[in-house]
Amino acid sequence: MMIRRFRMAINKRVAHFRRNDHGLALLEFALSAPLIIAIGGYGLECANLAVINMRVSQYTMDLADNAARMGDEGGLSSYTVDEANINDAMQGIRLEGQGIKLTTYGRITLSSLEGTSTNTGQLLHWQRCIGLMNGTGYASSYGTASGTAGTYIAATGMGDAGSQVVAPTGFGVMFVEVNYLYQPLFGSLFVAPRRLHYVSSYIVRDDARSYVSGVTNTNGQTVSSCSTTMA
Repeated sequence: MMIRRFRMAINKRVAHFRRNDHGLALLEFALSAPLIIAIGGYGLECANLAVINMRVSQYTMDLADNAARMGDEGGLSSYTVDEANINDAMQGIRLEGQGIKLTTYGRITLSSLEGTSTNTGQLLHWQRCIGLMNGTGYASSYGTASGTAGTYIAATGMGDAGSQVVAPTGFGVMFVEVNYLYQPLFGSLFVAPRRLHYVSSYIVRDDARSYVSGVTNTNGQTVSSCSTTMA
């Protein structure tokens, strides 16, 4: 008799649980939430990576464009480049990239590529850099200027194989290379930190710019040398 009553109580309780749907939505949410959060987080990370790529690309083009316009007019209607001009251009990209800490996690190299009639190669006359990152993957990938006379590089110019930039004879090109270490939103959970690499170039706007004098420094400005690191 006791066993029968016990069975009846168990069956009644089981039937009650079968009819009871309290907490069902909470259970479904608990089971699906990890998947929804994972998909949402991955989508957010991918969207952020795309935005950062676009921003770094735009910063690179802006610096090349600004550098191609800089110069001070001399007494003979020729334009010379001063360290103050270069520092102003560098300050522009520094301020633009503050939101992603461009100069903290990146390296920006500005090169003056010049076409000459005295040598079959292209003249890498001078380079200036900012950014705390340096070394392999962040220093210039296409040549390094040495000394005040610059360095002659391959006639194919600067850039990746098959898409090099060549300065016309007697003219200059401002070539900018930016390498930036992307900082993921969620650490390495969805996307590992990766180096973003962009280049841009603009031909110098004024054909009266003097390439003989190199870069002047009339006000004793701090030179953005590529042999040092500065944010």
